[in-house]
Amino acid sequence: MDGKIIYVARIDQSLTLWTMDADGESAKQITSAGFLDEKPSATADGKYIVFQSNRSGATEIWRMGVDGADLRQMTFGGKNSFPHSTPDGKTVIYTHNSNNENSAWRVSIEGGEAAQIADAECFNARVSPDGNFIACGTQENGKPKLAVIPITGGSPVKLFDVPSTYNFDGSIRWSPDGRFINYRDWANGVWRQSIGGDAPELLEGLPTEKLYPYDWSPDGKQFAFTRGREVRDAVLISDFR
Repeated sequence: MDGKIIYVARIDQSLTLWTMDADGESAKQITSAGFLDEKPSATADGKYIVFQSNRSGATEIWRMGVDGADLRQMTFGGKNSFPHSTPDGKTVIYTHNSNNENSAWRVSIEGGEAAQIADAECFNARVSPDGNFIACGTQENGKPKLAVIPITGGSPVKLFDVPSTYNFDGSIRWSPDGRFINYRDWANGVWRQSIGGDAPELLEGLPTEKLYPYDWSPDGKQFAFTRGREVRDAVLISDFR
């Protein structure tokens, strides 16, 4: 998005969306406090940002211009999350939860009637760089898997085993060349799954820390990520009454 990074910042009890230059300068708040605005994703043409928000009273997908203008609600009914647009910027893919089951849906960037992509369990769907597939979390015989499904619908064309420490929550990302699918580890780093089917490997060059949101720039030349350390203490309380 013109060399800028979109990110989420907490203000009191609110989650707000901001942009900044790749060097960390020129931070600008683009959504107001008072809501939980999160999981932002820019369209490939740089015209819009899609994100999930509770500003209507339920979790829905919203769209706005990169400056925060032209705010528009795109989904209805609640429990809609994890938006990501197709490479042509015309369609938004997202996850809908119904009766504790997740499925992938699509809606036009201009709004309108939404349609389900596939019946299979599909969580945190992400569109491939060529626009032909989505990658998402699923289950097979009760076991977690990473799935690749045609964007036109149907059954998964690929299913990959995942490490016991996998974390799909907001973290599935295709590599810019479409050869790998990436997702976070609960403890440290990011896993990289080859489309060819080799066993997943940890992405090299990252710090040995827990990572949070991350992504590549559209040209694949830059990689932005959030990292942190979880610190927990055990406290002994005696003579408690």
